[in-house]
Amino acid sequence: MRPARFAQLSDAVVSHAISLNAQLPPSALVASELVTKLGHTPSNAVAFLAHFPPYAHMQRELLNAAVAQGAWSGSRSGGVKTVRGVAHAIKGAASMIGALRFAHASKLLQHTAEKLGESEATADDRDATLGAVALWLAELEYLLTLLAQEDHADLVARTEPHTSPWAAA
Repeated sequence: MRPARFAQLSDAVVSHAISLNAQLPPSALVASELVTKLGHTPSNAVAFLAHFPPYAHMQRELLNAAVAQGAWSGSRSGGVKTVRGVAHAIKGAASMIGALRFAHASKLLQHTAEKLGESEATADDRDATLGAVALWLAELEYLLTLLAQEDHADLVARTEPHTSPWAAA
């Protein structure tokens, strides 16, 4: 059964998105690791969480613009480089706030875009990258919603990870 969030995508793209989804860890956010593993103060950890959404919105706009401009029209197009660059840049920021699932989705998007950028890229490589884009956008939306709805100090204090609602989808 096709997840509703992928209703408008082709079967090939959905197949890739579902396959990539199965590779993601279930934990969407473990913000307490900013304190326990990285040694930040709780107030600094809260500040990191607060700075992530504006940055993520900017990166999402860059990605959407690349996709809208036909990032897939040529194997070495600037759009493919933009998609790869966005995924690479936000991967580190996501890891830094404990957004494990989104960081991994970013890594997968970076990898699929790199493959698409190769001279021998195929239509399947394009579909895989589009599937990775769809998954990346869905994971980002969940993460941004979580950060908007939850008190950041509570997120930092919480030791149990937030699990993605579609971790097993």
